[in-house]
Amino acid sequence: MNVTFCGSGVWRSKEPSFSFSVTQTTTHISIFPRVFRVRTLKLPGAIQATILSAEPSSRNSRASLKREWMAAGLAARAAAGGGVCLALRYRGRSVSTTAHLYYQSAHVPRSLTSSGLVGTYRDLAGSDSEFFGVEPLPTLVHIQDGREAAEIFSLDTHGFELIDDSREGRAHIDYYSATQVLHSYYSECERLVSGHTGASRVIAFDHNVRARARKALSERMAWGSTCRAATSTDEGFAVQEPLITYGVHNDYTLMSSVRRIRQLAAPATKNDTLRAHLGGRPNLMPENIDRLLKGRWAFVNVWRNISTTPVIRSPLGLVDARSVAPEDLIVFEIRYADRVGENYFATHQPQHAWWYFPNLTRDECLLIKCWDSRGKDFVGRMETMHGWEQPDAASIVVPATFSLHSGFEDPLARADAPERESIEVRTVAFFD
Repeated sequence: MNVTFCGSGVWRSKEPSFSFSVTQTTTHISIFPRVFRVRTLKLPGAIQATILSAEPSSRNSRASLKREWMAAGLAARAAAGGGVCLALRYRGRSVSTTAHLYYQSAHVPRSLTSSGLVGTYRDLAGSDSEFFGVEPLPTLVHIQDGREAAEIFSLDTHGFELIDDSREGRAHIDYYSATQVLHSYYSECERLVSGHTGASRVIAFDHNVRARARKALSERMAWGSTCRAATSTDEGFAVQEPLITYGVHNDYTLMSSVRRIRQLAAPATKNDTLRAHLGGRPNLMPENIDRLLKGRWAFVNVWRNISTTPVIRSPLGLVDARSVAPEDLIVFEIRYADRVGENYFATHQPQHAWWYFPNLTRDECLLIKCWDSRGKDFVGRMETMHGWEQPDAASIVVPATFSLHSGFEDPLARADAPERESIEVRTVAFFD
C-alpha cells in the first residue's frame, strides 16, 4: 500500500516512501530506508501506533535518523479504503533536552506559609498585572524525556502521569468556546480523573487556555461561540500565554489548598469560572466540608494539547515530587478582587528531577497533582496548621503531594514549529 504524509510536516526527507501491513498487535512499517516494528491500536478508520524498535538499514546507521523523525509527529494516510491515518510516536531513543527554567533567587524569602511579600494582582479575566517581591532567575537544567519510561509514572509516586486518551469514537470540542468547555469538557475531565485515581467524586471548577498568538490579540473565550476579541473586560475568559518566565510553581499551598475547598462550598463570586453556570449555588454543599476535609482529597489538573499538531514549542516540564523538599518552597500570593490565592514558587536545587513528554498530541493528556492531603511531606503539618486531629496509623500516605511544573523554551524545537496551544482544567477529587 502506498502512503503519503498528511501530518504536520515534521519529516525532513525529500522523498519519503511508506508501506505497512497490519496484524492484530504488530505492524511492520517501511519508511525508506528503515523498517519499524510497532504496537498498534486499531480503531474504525484509523491505526494508532507506538514504535517499539527500529532496524537500521545498510545505508544509514540508527544514529543518523533526524530528531523530528524519531521524536514523533509522523503521520501518513492511505489512499485506499476511504483513507487510513497512521500516527507514529517514536519511543526507541531519548530526546532529553537542556533548557532554562525560571526559579526564584536565594534573595526571595522561603516559607511554607505566606509572608505577604511575594505575589501578583490578577484581574477578572485571569491575567496578572503587577508582580511584587519576585526575583526570577533563569537556571539551566537537564530535562529528561518521559516517553522512555511513561508507564512507570504515577500521580501518587511522581505527581504526574501521561494518559493515552485515544479511545474509540473520540471527538474533540472547540476548546476556544467557553460554552463547550464548561458544559462538555469539564464533565469529560471529571470522568477521566475519577477513572484514573479511583476517586469517588470529582469536581472540575476552573480552567486556562494558553495560546501566545491569541493572547497577543487580547482574545477571549466567548460564551456561545468560539474565541474572539472581546469588547469589555467582563466578556468571556482571557486566553493566556504559556507560563515560561512566570516561574517554576505549584498551584496550591499548605494553606490555600484547604481555603480553596472552603471557597468552593461558598456561593460563587465574580472571580469564579462557574459563577454564571451555578447561578449563585456553591460547587460543594457547605454541610459536607468538614467531613470531606478530614478524609483524603486531591487537586488534579488535566493538561491537554488542543491543536491538531503535536506540541513542539514551549512544552511543559514537570518535577518528580520525591526530589523536592519543603525547604525549597516560597509562598506566592495571587490577589484577586474578592479573594487571595497562593502558589508555591521554588528555589533551584540540584536534586530536582525534571521530565517532559515531547510531541504531545490532542489524544493524550497529562494528569498533574497539585495537592494531596495524604502526601507524605505534609501529612501532620496540615493537621497541625489547621487544628485538626492527626490522621490515624491506618490512613493512606503517598509519596507525592504535588509536582512543581513550568513551561520552557526547548532549544531543540524547530524555529518554524507552530506555537503551543493547550488547556488545563482544575479538578478536586475526593476519596470517601
